[in-house]
Amino acid sequence: MNTVNEIGPVEEYNLAKWETMVVKGSNARSQYFFLYNVKRGTKKTEESFTLEKNKDGDIKIVGYRVNQDMLNE
Repeated sequence: MNTVNEIGPVEEYNLAKWETMVVKGSNARSQYFFLYNVKRGTKKTEESFTLEKNKDGDIKIVGYRVNQDMLNE
């Protein structure tokens, strides 16, 4: 789904929750989770991003989710 075409462009967003998890050892990594409440025209969405940082220090988005039904009135 193309979020901009289906729901509309982002007009406003607010960080609702964030979490950090750090794993040390031979398979070290860090994981970050961000949850945003987003206003897109007349619709509201809940959007989450999951990022991971590997042992080399590279950070990549490994997950993105849009939940349109959670916040619509």
